[in-house]
Amino acid sequence: MGISKWILPAMVSVLIFASCGESKEDKTENLKHSTRYNMISSIDHLAVVASIDLLKLIEKSAFESNPDLPMEASAGYKMMVKEKLDPEKTGIDLTGNNHFAISMVNPEEPEYIVFTAKVTNPENAKATVQEIVKGAYSEEEVDGDNYEFIVDDEIAFGWDASDIVVVFSEANDPKKIAKKLLQSRYVDGSDDDKGMEAYLAQEDDMNAYVQVSNTVDFIKAQSSDVPEEVLEALENAYYIGSGNFNNGEIVFEWDIHADELKNSEFNALATSSVNESFYNYLTQDKLIGFGTASIEMEAIFKALEYAESSDFSFEQFEEETGLSKQMMQEMFTGEFALSFVDIRMEEQTVAYAEGLEEEVDDFFMEESYTYNKEVPVMIFTAGISDSTKFGELLRASGEAKLMKGVYQMDEDAFIAFHADKLILTSDQETAEFFATGQAYKKYSLPAGANNETPLFGFVNTDPTKIPAGILKMAENDEGQMALDVLGMFSGVQFNGEFEHMEFRVEMTNKQDNALKVITDYILAQIKEKQMI
Repeated sequence: MGISKWILPAMVSVLIFASCGESKEDKTENLKHSTRYNMISSIDHLAVVASIDLLKLIEKSAFESNPDLPMEASAGYKMMVKEKLDPEKTGIDLTGNNHFAISMVNPEEPEYIVFTAKVTNPENAKATVQEIVKGAYSEEEVDGDNYEFIVDDEIAFGWDASDIVVVFSEANDPKKIAKKLLQSRYVDGSDDDKGMEAYLAQEDDMNAYVQVSNTVDFIKAQSSDVPEEVLEALENAYYIGSGNFNNGEIVFEWDIHADELKNSEFNALATSSVNESFYNYLTQDKLIGFGTASIEMEAIFKALEYAESSDFSFEQFEEETGLSKQMMQEMFTGEFALSFVDIRMEEQTVAYAEGLEEEVDDFFMEESYTYNKEVPVMIFTAGISDSTKFGELLRASGEAKLMKGVYQMDEDAFIAFHADKLILTSDQETAEFFATGQAYKKYSLPAGANNETPLFGFVNTDPTKIPAGILKMAENDEGQMALDVLGMFSGVQFNGEFEHMEFRVEMTNKQDNALKVITDYILAQIKEKQMI
């Protein structure tokens, strides 16, 4: 059974119970050894912990008060969802920090998935659980505490007067795990779960915590080629992520705490951004978006050495390309850019298969038919130290056809060289332009854009800079809707360095919450197009 089977029950439990924000009585000064900390840290092979503040997101969306909300949807929400979120009626408090966690050893499926929440009224909690599942009910007294359980095959609910846990497991006894988790609240958790305290202190819309050292066995199970040095460097590593819908913006962040890996020879991320000259190879005028990466090539080749025994061979690569490992190390600088320029429509003619005409009336039969194919126009630029040597290798390979200074590798793959850059593009005219020794005018980013990180991504939202092919596609209803959605955003960019990654969307509407703006648009479209 694959991991996908567990996605549905996990999401069901989140929708019924989950929210993000810790119960006030558990907010000790440092959160360490609080009942929530103890419970989560007691999970064997803890891989991931996450939470989503469902109630806060519903509030931010202003979903219920939206005038375009169909009456049927409003009634269904109030009857089927809103009542299930009332702690007095359900006996389960959804106003605090509640989390789900995954125990993982086998890469094919988790050992178990856990969801936990606070209880306000045990009797009401029992009635709520019995509405969800029709399993066997039982009670146990443990150290003076009364534990209640309802078990239905691979799912177990366990609770007392303070907490409820939901456990999904095929490989283990879910009731046994639920009981262990409830008991663990009063036993000080391990101090080895670095970052757990900081994670529990977060009160974002969405949160995630990955204890990397606990996933080493999982990494080994996925690949036996991972170097021991890498596994050792991950022993003290952990990641903490968050996501928020704010007024005028959407922000997702990821903090990486892995000093040993950062300082090792396997850290492939450079400390600086690409040279500004790469912005002269993105577009002549308009574009959809682009990304840049500044990479430590030595780390890449080091990783490839360990993969050589299975999926990669330097010897075979040299036979096929003429590029030895040493040549690649000396030739590539580690700076790259990829630009998504436009989408053009190409008319394609396809001949009918031989013999087909025998099955079709000759009166209606044509020899061929045509259709329009969407072809992306892309430009990939790599920094190289010796374009002359690279050109010699392409000619020696016999795979490239040279014409007007352009090496045609395939029907839609053309290589040209300009200064210290290799340009690979899907557009022949673009390659010919660079082959003449010309370069584009430097692409100008909007004010406030930060491109000074090793990883950078940018999506164009300026309507005056939308490429012609995209505008052509927008002539139909679906295309116009896509442009309308794009118009909601004034900026979209990604920044990445080793210790911090951030994806940020700036909204055109700076006053309202970003989730409300998106919800308003969706409901307006549903009403206009009478989808319900």
